[in-house]
Amino acid sequence: MSTQINHFSLDFTGNTTRELIIKVLSIEWPLSTKEITSRVQKISSKSLTYQAIHKTITQLVNNGIILKSPNKKLQLNMEWIINIEKFGTTLHTNYTDKQKVDLKELYKETQVNLIFENPLELGVFLCNTFFIILTQRIKPLLCTSLTITH
Repeated sequence: MSTQINHFSLDFTGNTTRELIIKVLSIEWPLSTKEITSRVQKISSKSLTYQAIHKTITQLVNNGIILKSPNKKLQLNMEWIINIEKFGTTLHTNYTDKQKVDLKELYKETQVNLIFENPLELGVFLCNTFFIILTQRIKPLLCTSLTITH
């Protein structure tokens, strides 16, 4: 039995240095810049220098995508991962359930109005939300009101 693991692509034009670094850190972390360089060079079809990879890592740190620990080890920022997940979940919901969630409201993080077709959809949403809060140890959302209409 063989298992194939496909990695997602963040850029539709090919494997950029940025993509390769994120792919490496999505598999193994925390890593030093030297360790990331070694792994990126192994999987890249291009010849990338240490300097080019270091420069891209610095940009990713400055953009909040990668966190650097005091011992200079690097890993993906959990907040960035959660934001990617929120975006993906919202996009999926919009396309599959025709449940329109305004992406602008999602980023305001003050109030989001969700419309559910039936009580089962509400239950599934609440279970998924509590699962995310418990497993990822993020600050819970505050629900101040719930309106049910027929």
